[in-house]
Amino acid sequence: MERELRSRGIIRIPGTLELLIIFLEYAWALVVVLNGNSVYNASAIKDHHLIELCFLLTLALLLVNWFSGRIRLVTRDAIVAVAMVLYSVVYISARHAVMSVMDYAMLFTFCLPTVYLLFTGLQKQGILMDLIHKIVDVVVVLALISLFYWVFGVIMGLIRPNMVTYINWGYSRCIIGYDGLHFQTQLDTTFMREAFLYRNSGIFAEAPMFNLWLDIALAIELFLHHKPSRAKVVVLAVTVITTISVTGVLFLALCVVLWMSQSYRRQSVTYKRLIVAGVILVVIPVVVLMVVYSLLMKSETRSYDMRLSDYMAGLQLWWDHPIFGGGYANLRALAQYNDTSNGVVGFSNSIAAVLGTGGLWMSIVFCVPLFGTLSKRWTRSGRVSCCGTCFLLLFCTTAFSARFIAVLMIALELTFLQYPQGRDAGEGRI
Repeated sequence: MERELRSRGIIRIPGTLELLIIFLEYAWALVVVLNGNSVYNASAIKDHHLIELCFLLTLALLLVNWFSGRIRLVTRDAIVAVAMVLYSVVYISARHAVMSVMDYAMLFTFCLPTVYLLFTGLQKQGILMDLIHKIVDVVVVLALISLFYWVFGVIMGLIRPNMVTYINWGYSRCIIGYDGLHFQTQLDTTFMREAFLYRNSGIFAEAPMFNLWLDIALAIELFLHHKPSRAKVVVLAVTVITTISVTGVLFLALCVVLWMSQSYRRQSVTYKRLIVAGVILVVIPVVVLMVVYSLLMKSETRSYDMRLSDYMAGLQLWWDHPIFGGGYANLRALAQYNDTSNGVVGFSNSIAAVLGTGGLWMSIVFCVPLFGTLSKRWTRSGRVSCCGTCFLLLFCTTAFSARFIAVLMIALELTFLQYPQGRDAGEGRI
């Protein structure tokens, strides 16, 4: 047994240490999700220091795995990490007067190199996905909790809200919640405007942010897991629908197309013909109708106009500051280009946010690894390329560029490009 473990590149560690690593991994996954625009990250009452916790837990995982002999750090990865630090320092030197230096440094000077070293170390041992799947587990649990409160609280009224809190989300406001585990933050203004129905936003500041995490978890489960769990996929897909998000509808349609394209390649000729017939007669018409209906309904809302304005504002800001942008995540730089008559200042997508506030300098950091994962030749995995396509849709439609999840995606994509096959063929490897 010991010889088998060693041959797979995994060193057996004591039970206590193994439990410690599992605990740290789940704590890391939970804090990463909470930092991703949850009510607790947007709290106007208390700073929970979630980004600092993300960094400390990442560093703890790196050190514990390294000192236990579970992973090894190599010179090439260390050089890349140092280059990341220097790259971010150059940007800070250029734009420090018009941005939050501390927030930027925490993300790109400290977090990104540390996450990269952790991910590459785990990937070379074929166990990176064991950590990434912890995020899926956390999101699935949050999805189940949200469904419980949304059905029995929001829809049926059997459970009453029992708390209030204040958040800064575009502007300061008060929201009501259930036991600190579910919040009513956003009425549906797209599909059922007359019903005054609150969208399922879970513990997040708005439904699109909850949808972001559901989509990420769904993509990971479908395309980065050696054997996707049907139960998890169903829970995530159903919860996406309850967020009443057009992005969610588009994402589900994309997942169906990508999954069927992957399944098609593995089937016999007869089965392929049945798949083609089913796609032409059923899947394509249903998907097209869903997407067209969702877009038509969305186009009649104020939110639709604001989203289009965000794309234009980001391009205009970039045009005036092409190299370094208006200062990474600097919303004040955006205000002069956008409609702020309602008192709300912010971005609704990441691609315009990165280009406008970070310029070409920061766009390279995001776009090179992201578009690299779209190439099957680079990743040597059709599933990784499918997941990269899903990430691209989210990058273009949802704002998360100033959160830990942004550097996590960058590090994950770079890891897949540098070590596409890991080191062994263990089940933790793609």
